[in-house]
Amino acid sequence: MFAKGIDTDTGTWSDPIAGKTACDDFEFVNCDLQGNILELLLASHAFKGEIPASIGNLPYLKTLSLSRNQLTGTVPSSIFASESLEEVYLTHNFFTGELPCATHTEPKLKKASYSQNYFTGSLKSCLFSEAPRLQELYLDFINLDSPIPAEIKEATQLSHFSAVHSGLTGDLPMDMMCSSKLFTLDLSRNKLTGTLKKVVINGWNGIYRLTLDSNEFAGELPTFDWHTANLRYLSLRNNKFSGNFEVSLLG
Repeated sequence: MFAKGIDTDTGTWSDPIAGKTACDDFEFVNCDLQGNILELLLASHAFKGEIPASIGNLPYLKTLSLSRNQLTGTVPSSIFASESLEEVYLTHNFFTGELPCATHTEPKLKKASYSQNYFTGSLKSCLFSEAPRLQELYLDFINLDSPIPAEIKEATQLSHFSAVHSGLTGDLPMDMMCSSKLFTLDLSRNKLTGTLKKVVINGWNGIYRLTLDSNEFAGELPTFDWHTANLRYLSLRNNKFSGNFEVSLLG
């Protein structure tokens, strides 16, 4: 139980001492006027143990922040039970097992951060296919062993994707050419291979910051031309590229 007063049976806040039903006076939980919990902002509270499955009994929850605690175990799928959930922050804990996926039939999830945990397994396709409104995904410093799934194309609103040192392998899928709203992409310090295909790069017509260093990319660099006119930061160091960098950059 994260905080005294949270009733996961009704999804409301009540103070057993003061008899309060609203929670505007509490800095870590925000509610509506009926006492329905909208935000749990519990970062850096030194919580230990596992997330209780009953956290899914908060039907109005929009934001769940549990970052920078000492939480362990697997992440229960019930955290996605709220049809209103838009943001999940679980960074810097000790979670294990597979990455959690949205489970609601009409997910509204926009932002998810699972960095700096001990997640293993694959970069599951449901992270993208079950979150069509996803805008930001952070998976830095976890322990996957997985290629990027083709289903990344189904997260059509994805603008910020960071998976530094997360165990990604294989080529960038051709399907990433559909990620046209990417603004920042950081896949550095992985085991990604193959070439950077021009058709994929050209699909990122809004890309501003691209960081792919410390991988195993090879072959000639693609031409960065008018398709990527918004690009302002590019880092490709510690790979196996060949060819004329200046020509590739200027087009």
